[in-house]
Order: sequence, then structure tokens, then C-alpha cells
Amino acid sequence: MRYLCLIVAIFLCVVAVAAENRPSVATVPPPLPVATLTPMWTTTQFTGLDEVESEILRMTNEARARKGLPALAADERLRTAARQHSQEMSEKKYFEHESTEVKWHTPAQRCYLAGFWSQVSGENIAMLEIKGILTPACPNFATPQQVARRLVDNWLNSPPHYKNIMNPEYKLLGVGASLKDDKVNATQEFGKELTIIEKATLTPYTGEQVAVEFKIKAKPGLELNLWVNQAFRQTYIAPDKDVTVTTYLSRKCGLNTCIFAVGSKAAFQTKVDTDADQPVVKLDNYFRDPEISFQEAKTAIVPTNGLKLQVAATVPPGTGDVTITCNDEYKLILTPDNANKINFNLDLPQSDKPYRIGVYRGGVGEHLLFIDTTKPLIEAFQGRP
Repeated sequence: MRYLCLIVAIFLCVVAVAAENRPSVATVPPPLPVATLTPMWTTTQFTGLDEVESEILRMTNEARARKGLPALAADERLRTAARQHSQEMSEKKYFEHESTEVKWHTPAQRCYLAGFWSQVSGENIAMLEIKGILTPACPNFATPQQVARRLVDNWLNSPPHYKNIMNPEYKLLGVGASLKDDKVNATQEFGKELTIIEKATLTPYTGEQVAVEFKIKAKPGLELNLWVNQAFRQTYIAPDKDVTVTTYLSRKCGLNTCIFAVGSKAAFQTKVDTDADQPVVKLDNYFRDPEISFQEAKTAIVPTNGLKLQVAATVPPGTGDVTITCNDEYKLILTPDNANKINFNLDLPQSDKPYRIGVYRGGVGEHLLFIDTTKPLIEAFQGRP
């Protein structure tokens, strides 16, 4: 019995040692949910007169060639926007550049919803009474080529439409034509992409931001304007002599400049290094306005949550350095690689105001992404306002 107990004890010891030496299985956290920027519309959602559309494109490029201009490349995204507008004009019986729908009121908004994220676009529209002429049995039958010719000639004989067709800046064209109740509505969407977004995603994040509290003495009722990184942020009306203003800066986003102005006249300027372990506010310039005086400023690192934006994009060759902005505040300066690619991440803290993400280079810029952190993740990417 004693030996049996000894054997059992040894067995239990071996099992215990084996259990201690067994490699632990790492717990893999579940993947974060992801929202990806995708077009709201595709060409197949809308009907069109294929042959008329193709002929309009061909005739438009023939007209450009006669003036020594390069051909416009057919673009499916612009075609989608053009088809949507032509179809809507046919169905709702109106003839305007502006839709009654708020989300796609303007041509630029429609192009954006079709996946043309760039801001550079122009539009021509035309309407043609064709009562029965597209029906082969009709004595007045007209071919799609003849219909396209009448539409294109109308545009070429109209100075503003002609200007769009002959604009050397445009590189792309989408054409949509719709037939209803003996009327053809046709739309041309012209475009040029300054920045091509290859991919943009949003994921939830938790992190930190820098809270900056300014204490200021000011004349009661004085209008104070706060500018951050060259972008206007907010207006404050001094309630009494002692004013406290708190603003928030993104963490780990380099040196930030905060300027307080009386109206449009700068009063004082400060610098905040958001990369420091404990950011400090330094008075950088003081313009001695008698109605306002800087007293002190302090910072605190506070937790936050929101959405992390990740973007891969292509810029034109020879662009040079690119500045990324968020609500017109300068955030990052990037140098494109040899393939003209840029990649960047931005943390967007939860905010009741939508974010506008822009790309600027060589004095030319555009807002490319519009994000609402109050929406469910899948709805956070918004259309062009």
C-alpha cells in the first residue's frame, strides 16, 4: 500500500511538472470592426442609352481633337453619376444641374457618391424632344449617332457648355443618357483627379489627447477667435474680465500653434509640443493688445476614443511634399515615394462636428474625406457636403 501511494505521488508530480512546462496558448483578440470607403452608386443601378452615350463620348473627343486637345478618357464613376442625374431628371421631370435631394444636390456630390473622390469636376446637361424617332418603324427614325450629334452640337453652340468640353484641365468624361416620354436627357460629367484614394478605412480606437486650458484677461464682451495650426477653430465672447478657454489637440502630432486674435488682429501666439511626455505651452509671440492679456496656460493628457483613419493614395508625379489637413488644420507633411504613393493614419476623437480630411500641395488643395464619428461605424464615411 505504501508503494502504491508513492507511485501515485510520483505520477501526480510528473503530471504537475508537465502541466507547468506545457506552452501557454496566446489569446488572440478578436479583429477590430472595419469600415471601408466604397461608392454608394454603381453604373448597373441606373439605365442608359449605351449607343448614344458612346457616340457622345466619341464626338466630344473629335471636337477636342480639332482644337489640338487630348482625348478625354471614359470613366465609369463619372458615367455612373451622369446616368443617375439623367435618369432622375427623366423620372422627376425637371431640367436643372441641381437635384432636390440634399445628399446629391450638386454635380460634385453626385460624382463623389459614385466613387469619384476628387473635387475637380464639371457638368453639361441637355434635353432633346425625340417623339418616336428612336423607333425604327417611325418615318422620322433617327439613329443613336444622329441623336448624339444633335446633343453634342447643341453643347458646342453654347459658350458655357463649349468651355467645359474644351477645358484642357479635364482628363476624364462620363456620359449618361436616359429616355422617357419621348425625351432624351443627357449628362456629361468632366473630371480630373488630383489625388487618387486607393483605400481608406476606419476602425474604433481608444487613446489620448492633450487638453490645453488658457487663462486670459479680456475686456467683457470682447470677441476672441482661436486659430490652431493656421485654421480657424472657434469664437469666444468674453463673459467678464477673466476668461478660461479649453481646447483639445491630437496626441503625438508634433508642434501645434495656437493663436488668439481680437477680431482678425492677432493678440498672442503659443506653441504646444504634443509629442512631449508632459506637453508644455510656450508663449511664442505677444502682440500687446490693450484689450487682452495672456495670463497662463496648462495642459493635461486625457483619455479619448474615436475612429482611426488609414489612407493609401496616389498623387500626380512631381508633386513634392504633401500636407494632410483635418478640418483645415495642418496635421502631417508627407513625401511621396518613387511610385507617387502616400500613406497616413489620423486619430479622430469623438466629436459632434464632422471631420473634413484634405490634401494640399503646391498651393492647390481639396477636401477628400468626410467623416462623422457620431454615426455607427458602417455609416461614418459621409458624402461630400
